[in-house]
Amino acid sequence: MGDYNTLVEKLKVHSSMKQYIHRNTMNHIACIKKEMMHIASNLTKDVTSVDKNVEIVFTDKGEFEAELKFSGDSLVFAMHTNTFTFAEDHPIHQLDYVKEDPKRAYCGLIQIYNFLSDSIKYNRLNDYGYLIGRIFVNSENKFFIDGHENLGFDLLQYHQQEFTPEIIQKIIADAMLYCIDFELLTPPFEQSSIITLEEKQFNHTASGMNTGKRIGFEFSSDKEINL
Repeated sequence: MGDYNTLVEKLKVHSSMKQYIHRNTMNHIACIKKEMMHIASNLTKDVTSVDKNVEIVFTDKGEFEAELKFSGDSLVFAMHTNTFTFAEDHPIHQLDYVKEDPKRAYCGLIQIYNFLSDSIKYNRLNDYGYLIGRIFVNSENKFFIDGHENLGFDLLQYHQQEFTPEIIQKIIADAMLYCIDFELLTPPFEQSSIITLEEKQFNHTASGMNTGKRIGFEFSSDKEINL
């Protein structure tokens, strides 16, 4: 019965903790949606009143995902349904905060993507989006962001960073600023000089060539995301 009792304890403690983190992350994605709606509403008043051609649109994409379109960019927040921990050699395990209680390394995951708005509008399934950050939140509401330093919440401050509505507003605004500054560049001429008939037909029906902000380029921020 020893193994059975161990199993019962594992399910009571370990699995229960994971379920709690999952529910907690569900609450966070709901809060993110709420703040995205607020930002969309405020920007519509402040920006669209000056230039009605600049569209600011929030779209709830279901239980785990939301999209914010602002002009030519779309920002997507997507929650993963599983709970994660980290490899033994990950720096998180060196933090005093985690050494005191290893369960603090278990987190829910919300990923942030940048897509071109036209990629979504015209359903260009082969277009590229970019992962710009991953939000990890634990059972104590402490969080950090793995990704571009522009988002500004790193692992070293994990123990004191609480995932609040005010913080969520800042994350959304910083992510939008990053997307705006992350410009669409034309691909090298050599890459675009030959296309197949199939590509031509696809371009005709999908309103443009396969597109991503940096197709055909290597740029430093790609190397900065070690995910």
